[in-house]
Amino acid sequence: MHPRQPRLPFANAWFFPVAALYAAFILPVSILALLGLIPAPPGLSTPSGHAHEMLFGFALAVVAGYLLGPQPLRLILSLLGCWALARLSFLLWPGSWLALASAATFAGGVAWKVLPRFFGAAKKWRNQSVAPLLAGLALLSAMAGNELGVAVERLLLVEALLLFATLMAFMGGRI
Repeated sequence: MHPRQPRLPFANAWFFPVAALYAAFILPVSILALLGLIPAPPGLSTPSGHAHEMLFGFALAVVAGYLLGPQPLRLILSLLGCWALARLSFLLWPGSWLALASAATFAGGVAWKVLPRFFGAAKKWRNQSVAPLLAGLALLSAMAGNELGVAVERLLLVEALLLFATLMAFMGGRI
């Protein structure tokens, strides 16, 4: 009889607490900065910076924790490190190559691990609908904060909000 393989840790055990702590930290900082009560980090100097961090900082970490499922700890910590680097670099140097590369690496890594489970492998159409939603969010995350201009940034954020709303409607309907 072979010894049992140890179970892989679930990504939500890491991403959910980190996302909650980040939201508890960044929300008051962002609001106080927007009200002019504290100096704003460069990434939070505009309302679109606040929206960017709520969508691509907090919400994408929650989605990653929910969809990744059990993964090797090394992968979870690598993705979490890319996420943390993306958050820090966006706050301090929005539009920098570091902010864009770390955000794209995080979103791409999540998509790389999650999309194969939903593209083609899922038998029901409602499960296959997760793949284009997540692919769109990963693409928008990689593009957002690229200093493309206020109008383009706002459009990317609105599109991301619609994709998150659709994904939440789908996930909420499953519960």
